[in-house]
Amino acid sequence: MKKIVFKHYFSTKLGEMLMLSDRERLYLLEFVDRKHLEKIIGRLGVEISAVEEKIPLQDQVEKEVNAYFLGQLKTFTLPIGFIGTEFQKAVWNQVCQIKYGQTSTYQQIAYKMGNAHAARAIGAANGRNHFAIIVPCHRLLHADGSLADYAGGLWRKKWLLEHEADDPQANKGD
Repeated sequence: MKKIVFKHYFSTKLGEMLMLSDRERLYLLEFVDRKHLEKIIGRLGVEISAVEEKIPLQDQVEKEVNAYFLGQLKTFTLPIGFIGTEFQKAVWNQVCQIKYGQTSTYQQIAYKMGNAHAARAIGAANGRNHFAIIVPCHRLLHADGSLADYAGGLWRKKWLLEHEADDPQANKGD
């Protein structure tokens, strides 16, 4: 039986976003113009409820995302329902450890996961992340420091990195 989720759209500073959630967990948060969004939704194996219902989690997501864009939130507290392989979940959990205003590389994540040769696999898992901003894959760069691909568009990645770098507290830790 497929998990029934609610669909909710909302506007942000960088464009409209789509969230899919049930009453307890968020399963997707993406910009609506993300590459292959329909395919991603299909891979989640969820069924979108035909009932239009406003649930409290939708308000929480909007509040936290908007606070992030205003520079008032650096760490999300949203309940995430990861759907993926154990390896993908491990990668996404590592990506979540990259602090606001900081960056990392696929190679650094590979070392942290104990497999120095897994950088490409980590890149592939990262490409299947469906939690824009919340699982901060925008903070991942190529080993040479150049911008790695971002499904929401490189212009958004650049904006997000500049937004976080503009915070005078960003590089001082928690």
